[in-house]
This record gives sequence, C-alpha cells and structure tokens, in this order.
Amino acid sequence: TATESTFAAVGDVLNYTIVVTNTGNVTLSNVAVSDPLTGLNVSIPSLAPGAVESIPTSYTVTQSDIDAGKVDNTASAVVGAVNVSASESVTATQNPELSITKTATESNFAAVGDVLNYTIVVTNTGNVTLSNIAVS
Repeated sequence: TATESTFAAVGDVLNYTIVVTNTGNVTLSNVAVSDPLTGLNVSIPSLAPGAVESIPTSYTVTQSDIDAGKVDNTASAVVGAVNVSASESVTATQNPELSITKTATESNFAAVGDVLNYTIVVTNTGNVTLSNIAVS
C-alpha cells in the first residue's frame, strides 16, 4: 500500500509498504518479494503460518508519471509455484497552466511608421508537459 494518495511534482517520493502474509498452514521458506517499479528484490527466509512481514520501499516521481496522471505499481511474492501480486495506483494532481508576456524591445518611438519589435515569452507554469501551443 502507498502512504500517499496523490502527488504533484517531479521528485515527490511515494512510500510503499509491501505486506506479505502467510495464509496457509505450513511455514514458507525463501519467499521472493519484488517490486519492479521501486527496484525492490528481497527474500524472506522463513514465514510461519499466520505471520506477516512488512517491507518498506519507495519510488521517486518523474515528469512522465505526472504526464500519465498516475503511477501504477505491482508487487509480487513468489514461493515455489505460488505467485501472488497486489497492485495500487497513486493519482497525479495535474495542473496544466501557461503564462505569457509581451515586451516591446524599443522603449519609445518618435513618428508614425516607426517599427516596434516585441518579444513574446510563453512559460509552462504548470506541472504537465504541454504541446501544440499556438500564440496569436
């Protein structure tokens, strides 16, 4: 499970706790636990019936995650032929936003017909990658 329910910025850290429970009636040996998203690969040497092992791991959010609108994560535990997995999604708070400024290059003009040059700057002030931006 993830501690955080949402994220909004590149570099935000999502903290997960992977909980492995032996629901059977025999002790399990060498339970392989993996989480490809976070790079976690650990082995639980022994897990008695009814025992619970909690494993913390974390993931750092990228721009691709914000653009996608979520982080999907699946962790699995494998022992022998038994393979179980659990998935969770954490949602991005997307904030598409632009600012635009227009500045004259010349500070003054003297006559009708003088040419004024402008600099237009468009800035992505949100947290989502934007494309096909038109300035008119």
